[in-house]
Amino acid sequence: MKNLLKTFLVVVVVIVSSFFVWEAYNNYVEKPMYIAFIGPMSGPGAAAGRRMIFAIALYLEDINKSRDKLKGKKVELKIFDDQNDCSGRAKTEAKKIVNDPQILAVIGHWYSGCSIAGGAIYKKYGLLAITPGSMKKEVTENNEWYFRNIYTTKTSSSFLAHYVNKVFRHNKVAIISDGSSYGSYTGKVFEETARKLNMDIKSWNYDYKFTSKEKKQFFQEIVDQLAQKTNDTEVIMLAMQAGDNVELVKMIKDSNIDKIIIGGGSLSEDTFKFGFDDFPREKTNPGYYTNGIYVTIPLLFDAANEKAQQFLEKYQAKYDEEPDWSAAYAYDSIMVLIKAMKYADIHGKPETLKADREKIREALASFTNLDEAIEGTTGFNYFDENRDAQKLPMVGMYKNKNLVSTFTQSQAQAMRDIREEVLDFDKSH
Repeated sequence: MKNLLKTFLVVVVVIVSSFFVWEAYNNYVEKPMYIAFIGPMSGPGAAAGRRMIFAIALYLEDINKSRDKLKGKKVELKIFDDQNDCSGRAKTEAKKIVNDPQILAVIGHWYSGCSIAGGAIYKKYGLLAITPGSMKKEVTENNEWYFRNIYTTKTSSSFLAHYVNKVFRHNKVAIISDGSSYGSYTGKVFEETARKLNMDIKSWNYDYKFTSKEKKQFFQEIVDQLAQKTNDTEVIMLAMQAGDNVELVKMIKDSNIDKIIIGGGSLSEDTFKFGFDDFPREKTNPGYYTNGIYVTIPLLFDAANEKAQQFLEKYQAKYDEEPDWSAAYAYDSIMVLIKAMKYADIHGKPETLKADREKIREALASFTNLDEAIEGTTGFNYFDENRDAQKLPMVGMYKNKNLVSTFTQSQAQAMRDIREEVLDFDKSH
């Protein structure tokens, strides 16, 4: 009887011990690790937010099914909506993120102003953030906790000046700036770079707060000067908001001014792309006003690498729609972040939260050259000493209302030269 009782007690101890071991194993292996995404999930920017979430989910779905998990754990996403409200909601949501004991890192924000606002909070609480889309230099400036997986506005504008000089081989440029934060900075960097390249520059500046009548009068003065036979301008560079671009471009095209028109991201926005739809000439000949306009853009799939083509195919198959560049950059952001988390050897427990966050930051900061770079859909992902990605924009040209790549094999050497000069120029200025 005593032996039977002893055997029973041993069995009970084994069962209870096994239960606690199993519970401990489940707590360690089965509980996921969490990353936050913050961006516009509602309001005017919701389309971009949705595409970025789709892309991140696509990568996590693959990684969570593979044997290449983080210590056998899944990685899941917590989504926060800042509505592109940089003065209020971005800060409120950022505070929620830093106080969540499960979140190890952040992908976001979308607007630069929101990244700057949220960045002050992430820095204070020691939480790494990586933005797939914010281009203002202030986002990462003096904030060791913020990384940028896209080029800066400065890089884009400098690149465009080099492109005009080396690919177009033109030297006489008119810059038209609206005086906004975007317009004045874009125009300033372009002009600074162009003068360094000994280009001949003519600048027109106006106040974006002008009334409609004042803008129309100012634009007419520009058009009248560009239309003069003695005017030798070869390229018109637009550093303006999308709506103003529509008005000025229409006046230029209606005046039959034969000049190359170029610009940055505002010329790729839907506001510009579809802003001519109600005009008679556009209805008769779709693309009449936009055809031949050159635009810098983060990614064009028709000229992207093999990984981008694979991403395009997977995204279309999963969501039955085409991704845009925001999706591709979000995909690469989660890819490089997961790599950093693996290198960091984190534990993903509440008691190790502070140390885990610091380890992830240190790991991501170590990706500083091509040897440590992760090749993705947008090229090689690595960072300079300011935590900015070492990438350049692509140049697209409007054709029948669509942006298509302008790259040709004959441009290959010029593009290599531009890359070296632009990145060197950015570091020295």
